[in-house]
Amino acid sequence: MRFSVRSLLLLFALSPFVSTACARAQTPTDGAPPQTVPEGATKLAIEPVDEIVSRFYSGIGDQRREVIRTTEDWHAFWTEFTILQQPPPDPPAIDFDRQMVIVATMGRQSTGGYLITIPAVHEQGARLFVEVVEVSPGAGCMTTQAFTAPATAVKTNHRAGFRELRALDNDEIQVFLDRHWWGVLSTVQEPYPYAVPVVYGYDGEYFYVANKSGRKVSNIEANQGVCFCVADVERGAEWSSVVATGDAEFIDCGDGRLAALRALRRQTGFDLEVGPRDIARIAAARVIRIVPHEITGRTTVGR
Repeated sequence: MRFSVRSLLLLFALSPFVSTACARAQTPTDGAPPQTVPEGATKLAIEPVDEIVSRFYSGIGDQRREVIRTTEDWHAFWTEFTILQQPPPDPPAIDFDRQMVIVATMGRQSTGGYLITIPAVHEQGARLFVEVVEVSPGAGCMTTQAFTAPATAVKTNHRAGFRELRALDNDEIQVFLDRHWWGVLSTVQEPYPYAVPVVYGYDGEYFYVANKSGRKVSNIEANQGVCFCVADVERGAEWSSVVATGDAEFIDCGDGRLAALRALRRQTGFDLEVGPRDIARIAAARVIRIVPHEITGRTTVGR
């Protein structure tokens, strides 16, 4: 029987198999539905991190299913894992530029006879399916009368759907915003926010949007607070986004509307020369200038 636990971006398929005669299978306790590895999923090559990460006496007293993708997180896990050992051994070296570590712990048990392993890892799309085997002692089994905390860890190569997330710096944010011209403008209307895709212009300081009157306009009239997001996704695995939060204000003066029009034309690749038809269209629109208080960006794409 299998059941799933979602952690970060991956789906664990937990498989409670019985491996010895004097043992019994663990059964799901969280009410999760049975989960199987989907047909067509690719089996990945895995290898144990180190024999020490299969010991019964770890320092981790709770049940975990984790993916570790940075040296910092690995060292933090290792410190906790080896807290009962004096002196603690050095953490095994992991090349996190190309590998990640998958960890499963069983939690604190009152006796020996418990075991946890990861026999297989499969991939389908941007999901990993990790098979976890938990074994506990059967009735009448002789066990060591001591607290145990079984844990295991394997390593495998980074997959496309599990790339490291990093922040964009200011220059990267500017380049990203210059490259796009569609974004999602979120306004506030009780009890729910309202989000709509819009064409935007950006002059390095302000965002500009020009539309007819509608729900977003009435929302801004009631509440100037907005959030503006520009995102770029490739194959669901590599993505970048920039999010700006701030206040929206309407531009009524001619010079301000002309600046907005030029920013919009520059953003969408049109000639910056403004004709009578352009002026007539911008005159009929509600022109919005977004004054950002904060602009942040994130990406899964390497530098």
